[in-house]
Amino acid sequence: MVAEIEQKGVKAAALPLNVGDVAVSTVLLRKVREVLQQRWQRETFDYLLNNAGIGLNIPFAETSEAQFDELMNIQFKGPFFLTQRLLPLLQDGGRILNVSSGLARFALPGYAAYASMKGADGGADALPGEGAGRNAEFRSILLRPARLKPILAAVWSGITRR
Repeated sequence: MVAEIEQKGVKAAALPLNVGDVAVSTVLLRKVREVLQQRWQRETFDYLLNNAGIGLNIPFAETSEAQFDELMNIQFKGPFFLTQRLLPLLQDGGRILNVSSGLARFALPGYAAYASMKGADGGADALPGEGAGRNAEFRSILLRPARLKPILAAVWSGITRR
């Protein structure tokens, strides 16, 4: 994706992260600061797109605690604390976009735990008051996987070249 973005004349960087391991977000914070300084000569970023996820198709009655915890860590807890740690680096007027799923709003057999986590993503709608004075925008959007590319294209089209 970095190459695709850079072909449009915009600088980009990708940092690998196991979002399900909350402890590594502290290490990532340090790396983000380094990349911002080295690549863009700045200390802030404009956009955070939380799009981590896995899908487990397991009937409700068969979902183990370990499977539930894995979903919780990757789909909700990880992005929650990652956003919390990165918020001080968000440029005033920046945007945070949380990608959710239509399964947060309708039932599908085998996806009870998954849908629960995606429903929890909606908590981001409460964040604007938390960024008081920062003029930041927080959004949660529901996507069907087939519609992701056009939506991301629309998000990226508003990025200024730096």
